[in-house]
Amino acid sequence: MNEKKDFELKSGYYLGLAIMMIILLFLMLIIFNLSYFIKKKSHNLQEEDSRKLEKQEKLKHVTTNPTCLIISTQDKKSELKIVEDSLNKTKISYMTKASLEDFTTEEIIESEIIIINGNRFENVDVVENLIRYQEKNIIFMSMPNVNYIKNTNLKKIMGIKNITQSEYKKGIEFLPGFLIGGLIKLPELKYSSSEVELLSTTKTYVIGSDKSPIIWRNIFDKTNIYMINGPFAKMNAGYGILTAIIAQIYPDYIYPIVNAKLFTYSGFPYISNDNTDGLIKTYNRNAMQLQHDILIPDILSINKSRNLIPNGFLINTIDNYLSDNTIEQINNYEKNFYKNSGEVGIRYSGNHEEDNKLFNKLFNKDFKLLEIDKEFKDIDILMENDKFNLVEAVCGSFRTDYNFSYITNNAVYIPYTIEGVEITDLDKLEFYSYLTAFGTISQNINFEQIIYPSDNNDNWINVSRKYIKFIDSYRDKFIMIKSRNITETSQLVKKYNLNSPRVKYFSNKITIKSDEWYGELHYILRTNKEIDSITNAIAYQIEEGVYLVSVHDKEAYIYLKQIDKYSR
Repeated sequence: MNEKKDFELKSGYYLGLAIMMIILLFLMLIIFNLSYFIKKKSHNLQEEDSRKLEKQEKLKHVTTNPTCLIISTQDKKSELKIVEDSLNKTKISYMTKASLEDFTTEEIIESEIIIINGNRFENVDVVENLIRYQEKNIIFMSMPNVNYIKNTNLKKIMGIKNITQSEYKKGIEFLPGFLIGGLIKLPELKYSSSEVELLSTTKTYVIGSDKSPIIWRNIFDKTNIYMINGPFAKMNAGYGILTAIIAQIYPDYIYPIVNAKLFTYSGFPYISNDNTDGLIKTYNRNAMQLQHDILIPDILSINKSRNLIPNGFLINTIDNYLSDNTIEQINNYEKNFYKNSGEVGIRYSGNHEEDNKLFNKLFNKDFKLLEIDKEFKDIDILMENDKFNLVEAVCGSFRTDYNFSYITNNAVYIPYTIEGVEITDLDKLEFYSYLTAFGTISQNINFEQIIYPSDNNDNWINVSRKYIKFIDSYRDKFIMIKSRNITETSQLVKKYNLNSPRVKYFSNKITIKSDEWYGELHYILRTNKEIDSITNAIAYQIEEGVYLVSVHDKEAYIYLKQIDKYSR
């Protein structure tokens, strides 16, 4: 009986133990499955968050390839040539048509910037139609007719409270953060613009000496309207002004530049004694003695003390007899230039064979660096000539039809952005514009003014003093722009023209990728953020909000510091 009872108790115990083990196993399975489900859900959420972040990053692109529409109005395309050239240089794609109706709806939607030839503009419906698309940037390169503005909605759209007819003015100020160079005061600059009083919805970038607005932005119904009140877009200054406006449109904006300081001396070194009587009277020396004793040492000293490179252009005197002593002297001058990384070329005399013969006689080689004077018109005809197939660089006056560009497959055109030492306010405006748009300083002095002075102002003591003063006015500010010789500059221009970067902007990152790599490339970065780190590139701060970026690989990455919204 007791044995039966013990058996029943043991059976019940083992049964209970088995049931408990089954329950425990079941609970373990539930916990395991629950844990797996939680982990899987967490992983899925992480993947979803990652996709959201990636999508958010894509949405934060400022642009991957800015697009622009140009409304030339009445098919006056030639009036906007500087605009088109500037967009080409900054690698912004564009389309030019006579009217808004000529563009498709898709083209308008995809565009970010619309440029209007205000000088020929009399159709307010164009702007009203564009505003309906919202978040566009409309740039008037000049003011429409004042009476038309007064009698239409254009007045409010442009942010104008009151406006009067265009009048003659003198003096202008470019406020910091617009053109590169900070506050730029040009009190002697003469121009014509309308007298304007603006609404509170505007921001002014450029003002007249009487504080009247010259360039401003108005925000109208989620559209940014940029206005240029004056003839500046038709001048060479238009390059820098358009670049500066685009830099205002995008919070982070990077664009390619040449990055070169080029200093050239026309008609120098001398190869003959000219105006001997006059020079002896002024300097107690003939031309060759003046050059040997004063000019060459001064030029080398000025350049060396300021880390600049001297480049010279001989002027051919075809009928001139060259003594062995003169040839030896010229050779020594060239060696001094080359010792300082500089070069010597020749000014085109109109006879290529004689120019090459002279150059070969002096240096035992063919010339490859050519200078043309201001009056020379037929560059195309000149460079089509097979005899010039060795020419690599042509230097000359600034021409909108040849602006830092190819002339042939071999030759590059390099314009002088500053000529001489008598620098007017217009010269200064163009200088800062070229600096903003192209990252270049190219200055030439024609030494014929020293040999054949028109008055005492052409005395070398006065000329050199003004030359040094102007160099020193920007030397420290733009020391990061590297001094080059002509060959280096021409090679940089080739890279600059061939470069087609693919730039992507994220909230705090910029990527630059080039399908073709030509070696070191240079960019200007405009941003209100600081650079946190940079990969495959070096950045030099030019001024607040402006960096020179030198890229050393086909892919480069710039990481920007997040702006603390509470620190403003």
